[in-house]
Amino acid sequence: IDASAMHAIKECYYKCREQGSQLMLSCANEKVFNSLHQYGLVRLIGEENIFTTVEEALEKSKLI
Repeated sequence: IDASAMHAIKECYYKCREQGSQLMLSCANEKVFNSLHQYGLVRLIGEENIFTTVEEALEKSKLI
């Protein structure tokens, strides 16, 4: 993932916050997760909101 994608994810996170919703990412393999961590997005989004599968994200969304 390049810097422009990281910037887009960050902007999406802030837009979600403005609207009172929560950003959750899925299909984040180890390489993607490491890139998110490197750019500080894991800390921003929260590791608990980053999932390896869509199914995991959907299960979490049911609890919110």
